Amino acid sequence: MTAKLLLMSDIHITEPGTQIIGLDPSARFRRCLDHAAQHHADAAHLFLMGDLTHHGWCLSI
Repeated sequence: MTAKLLLMSDIHITEPGTQIIGLDPSARFRRCLDHAAQHHADAAHLFLMGDLTHHGWCLSI
C-alpha cells in the first residue's frame, strides 16, 4: 500500500498584512492548504519544511 504525502516548503510566514516581493505569504499558504484539502484530502501526511517564517518568529497564521 502506498500513502500520499504532501510537502510544502519555504512558506516564509510573516506578520499578517506584511508582504514579501509584493506577495502575502499567509494568504498564499491558506490558498495552498485550501487546495490540499479540496484536491488531496486522501493524503496521509502534510510536511512543512524549509523556512517556515521569514524573520525566525511568527505571531499568527
